[in-house]
Amino acid sequence: MSLQADLLQPELGFFDEEADLTDPRTYVATTRPFGEAHALPPFAYRSKVFSELENEKIWTRGWVPIGLVQQIPNPGDLLPFTLGFHGVHVQRTMDARVEARFNRHQHGGCRFVPEQCRTGKQTKCTIASCNYTRDAPVLPGQENGEDTPEMYKFVGINPDKLIPTRFEAWGPFIFVNLDPQDGPLAEVLPDALQPFGMAGDCLLTLVDHWWMDFKCNWKTFGTAFVETGVMADVEARAPAANAISSVADRAAIGLGEGAPRVELTWMFPNLLLACSGPDVLVVVLQATGMGNTLARISRLTSRPQDAADHPAGAAPWGALLRVIGARAEATHDRAVDWGTSSLPETIGQAPGIETSAAKNAMENFVLRKILAVHELHWSAPIMDARMMQRRGTR
Repeated sequence: MSLQADLLQPELGFFDEEADLTDPRTYVATTRPFGEAHALPPFAYRSKVFSELENEKIWTRGWVPIGLVQQIPNPGDLLPFTLGFHGVHVQRTMDARVEARFNRHQHGGCRFVPEQCRTGKQTKCTIASCNYTRDAPVLPGQENGEDTPEMYKFVGINPDKLIPTRFEAWGPFIFVNLDPQDGPLAEVLPDALQPFGMAGDCLLTLVDHWWMDFKCNWKTFGTAFVETGVMADVEARAPAANAISSVADRAAIGLGEGAPRVELTWMFPNLLLACSGPDVLVVVLQATGMGNTLARISRLTSRPQDAADHPAGAAPWGALLRVIGARAEATHDRAVDWGTSSLPETIGQAPGIETSAAKNAMENFVLRKILAVHELHWSAPIMDARMMQRRGTR
């Protein structure tokens, strides 16, 4: 079944590798209690159809963090982020508020989605922040707070005509939600994020921000990140948990000697936190392809004077993330190769019992989202899905 037909007629279903990807019976082995549950089938990491399901059921059906309020401190500053098929942005207004909207150009202004952009991987393109290419970084406003010419494809001539989307800030974090029927953010926040809302963002200073690319699925990177520490089993195994956490010693994970331990938290789907003393490392994951993940990394501190004295403070974190990324890439490659000629000893074999509590918790979250049934008002993304139907449906 092609993606084009699925978007136009979702009632036909989502099928790949001889499996119905929205049938609970497909995942019976995965939904057993931890210790008995099998790992997600390999198609969860290599199937374009499963990736489209994640776009529809995860990235556009819940609260997703896209950045920090400290990234847009001045009037006019604009932060773009692509959620699934949808290009959105948040912008600081002249009266210091933050507004979240859909981009004026939902796919770079192309009259239709080009063939090379439908491969399941986002492509290099001269159009920044379209639905199939890398997003642009933060665009600063002019000194008078007015929009710059580069913002035209996001806000057009009159931002008041743009379609707003749901937005909430919790401490320093900016969350958006494209599902108008979903509940408030407070209903899904884990305990680990509660103190940030109480303290507010004024107590945290942004001292570093950088991006890192990894050749792995977002699910494998998140798992590798939280497994860096010692799993907190109660949180990890709770079937309805929205987050999992672990604790690590600074020296053990290559951050140098120091008294404060590192608390690692993964708030599903894409917010990773490493808290150690006055410092907070924030990693916002963006799925830029089935086998590509962009990590948007920020380092915050409540003691900026110490950060000024140690300008290389971000280096150990970067080194740690590269180690985590290498482990995630190896895990991803094995999952993709499973059952194929690239890993011939696994042909005809199931992945087997899942031994990682972190991975099992993540897989339960993914399946809850994938198998959820939503009221469908219109089956297509914001761009006209009929423009995508250029070939047969099989």
